[in-house]
Amino acid sequence: MFVFNGVLVIKCDDFLVKNKHIHAFVCTAGGIEEDLIKTMQPFLLGRFDLSGAGLHAKGINRAGNILIPNERYLHFELFMNEFLEKMYQKQKELGRPLCTSELIRELGLAIPGEKKEESILYWP
Repeated sequence: MFVFNGVLVIKCDDFLVKNKHIHAFVCTAGGIEEDLIKTMQPFLLGRFDLSGAGLHAKGINRAGNILIPNERYLHFELFMNEFLEKMYQKQKELGRPLCTSELIRELGLAIPGEKKEESILYWP
């Protein structure tokens, strides 16, 4: 399980997360986005010395030495559009907005595929 932290990637111990020994993760919305993207479709491992402009011209983004093809973001956008519509309906049913922790929990539950347990969002 990997969590982005700036341009570095931190390896989190799956055992600690799954067994609730970690009580909180502090990250930006970008950390949540990247966690979802890499869980749904894997990132590629590159090198720190690759040209950012050269990669961009090929439709590839970079976070340190992690390479993220543009299609990963397109897949994420489609997922989020559907997810946000469901959350809007849920808020209407509840008669109130969802708080951040509820929204993140719902994101974890909505992750498709066999790799969802690799996401920090999956484990409440």
